[in-house]
Amino acid sequence: MNILLVENSRTVRALLTQKISQAGYCITAVSSAAEAFEYLSTELVDLIILDVFMPSMNGYELAKNLRNSDAAYAKVHLLAYSSSQLAQDIQTCKEAGINDYLIKSTDHQQLLDYLQSYALAHNLTPPITTHK
Repeated sequence: MNILLVENSRTVRALLTQKISQAGYCITAVSSAAEAFEYLSTELVDLIILDVFMPSMNGYELAKNLRNSDAAYAKVHLLAYSSSQLAQDIQTCKEAGINDYLIKSTDHQQLLDYLQSYALAHNLTPPITTHK
């Protein structure tokens, strides 16, 4: 399963890239919406994990722009991964076309479980290694 991570925090980006790749997934990480569009112009992904609160173009705007495109990535599965627990933020994600929303945790186990479930549900190659 090919994953694109869009996360502006260098520390979080490095940590998630390490955790997700150690779990057996192919992941590319970028720091902005602009970098995401540049990457998606030449590469196909199965899932995009995006931070909601980013400078320049936030996750809501990124999702809307992805969904309103005629490109192949317009239908890619979007997962918001955010520290916000506000119902309003979750609703705004849904309205922007984001498929699912997870709240960031310190161990990121819920994210890894989500990725495994998603891979199995969509007949994508799940990782061989376990992450628990």
